[in-house]
Amino acid sequence: MRSKLRLAKALAEMRPDLAPQLDLNIAALEKAQPKDLDASEISVRLGSTWVDKEYTVLESIEGYSITSEQKFRMQIVHSHLEYIENSIAQLDTAIDTMIAEQEGLISLMCTIPGVDRNTAITVISEVGTDMAQFGSSKRLCCWAGLTPGNNESAGKKKSVRITRAGVYLKPALVQAAHAAVKATESSYYRLKYEQISKRRGKNRAIIAIARMILTAIFTMMSTGEVYPIDFFISDSAAECSPAFPTIDFQA
Repeated sequence: MRSKLRLAKALAEMRPDLAPQLDLNIAALEKAQPKDLDASEISVRLGSTWVDKEYTVLESIEGYSITSEQKFRMQIVHSHLEYIENSIAQLDTAIDTMIAEQEGLISLMCTIPGVDRNTAITVISEVGTDMAQFGSSKRLCCWAGLTPGNNESAGKKKSVRITRAGVYLKPALVQAAHAAVKATESSYYRLKYEQISKRRGKNRAIIAIARMILTAIFTMMSTGEVYPIDFFISDSAAECSPAFPTIDFQA
């Protein structure tokens, strides 16, 4: 409102021929201007983030009587929230029971920058622990949808975008890649990301980092090697004997 008033006054000074028409607008804007408040009239809690939210909620309903219908709806919402929390707790307990035999592998995978416990459990639940079924890290990355597609017809390449495979695995690895490039304990993935992003862009660089992480996981599962690993190790099918006990997630 104040900015419109200043603009109208400036235009009236610049264009005297429009002053009679602008005077009506200026007068209307001056009447509609909000009242200036003193410092004593401004509440210190307005816009503050240090005030407890619970305190502001209780203060907002002070002196207000809640009807029985509103109380009933609040009880329904609270009971639904408790049900969701209990379901999450039961699911976490079931997952911990199923993954108990793989705690050593999970701890080993968590040494990779960007990989946390949830990411490790997601990878194990999607690919298992027997890497012999994939044969090589390249096949595993292709299965996870982290390699360029091969859409070619009549000798013309139409698209080299990554495939749509790995619906659950790929998002977890991409999230781990974002965390890896920001990790402070190791600069390997960050440097690789900066090098690739300059040539291929940020999105492709993140996919490349995700593929590197999956390649490291493949080698660690196959050999039991601790991170950092040698990325140039031979990954032939004959060398992909499981280094950790397998787990049956269908049981």
